[in-house]
Amino acid sequence: MLFAFQNNFFFLFLLILLLLLLFFFFFFLQKISIPSVFLI
Repeated sequence: MLFAFQNNFFFLFLLILLLLLLFFFFFFLQKISIPSVFLI
């Protein structure tokens, strides 16, 4: 049971990390040039 809880926590941590990476990626694109965001 503890192992399953650790797996869920690790999955949640990866999901939050991925969302943060996407957020910084879009922020970085907006800093470079705004029209590049509309290409996605």
